[in-house]
Amino acid sequence: VGSEMCIRDRVSTVGFESITVNLTAFQVSTSTYENSDQLGIFVNTGSGFSEVFRDEEVWNGVDDRAGEGSTGADGNATPTSTGEIALGGVADNNALLQVRIRGISNVADEVYLLDAFSVSGDSIATVPEPSTFGLIAFLGIAGIARKRAWPR
Repeated sequence: VGSEMCIRDRVSTVGFESITVNLTAFQVSTSTYENSDQLGIFVNTGSGFSEVFRDEEVWNGVDDRAGEGSTGADGNATPTSTGEIALGGVADNNALLQVRIRGISNVADEVYLLDAFSVSGDSIATVPEPSTFGLIAFLGIAGIARKRAWPR
């Protein structure tokens, strides 16, 4: 009997842009994996889950939706990373971002093991609005004028 497992979590990316995910996983090497065995990453930015990555058959950390095409191959027992997978602008500054990792195998002893998972991004630089610059300039000029007008 095969199995499907899912891990899902909500991650707020508010204040961040250029969001990426990175998954490191491996397989039990003594099992034989086929094209129907897969590990995938799905993202929901507020309008439903969509698949951003899937590696079928032997885990190589590569977006490989067709697998190796063999009738069965030993699993990859070495922790292997996907590298940084860019999620695109819709994941930037998003309070509702959800990430789901889904593993499917057709035999119970075909196991995917998750070693590490991360969501990363760059801080969004805060730039003062033009009106703020005007206020700062006005206060600076007012301070200079007041200092000159102050009796000595």
